[in-house]
Amino acid sequence: MSKTSWQIDWDEELSNERGMFKRNDSYRALATVEIIPPSSEADILKNQ
Repeated sequence: MSKTSWQIDWDEELSNERGMFKRNDSYRALATVEIIPPSSEADILKNQ
């Protein structure tokens, strides 16, 4: 990981059609984020 990446961990609970518990699944993702400030008024207006 770095200053621009985030590790995301989450669990999901799966149920059957009757709402009865079936299992838990665990997941992990790595997301990279880059913030690029607008350089012109036109760029700012595109983000509305």
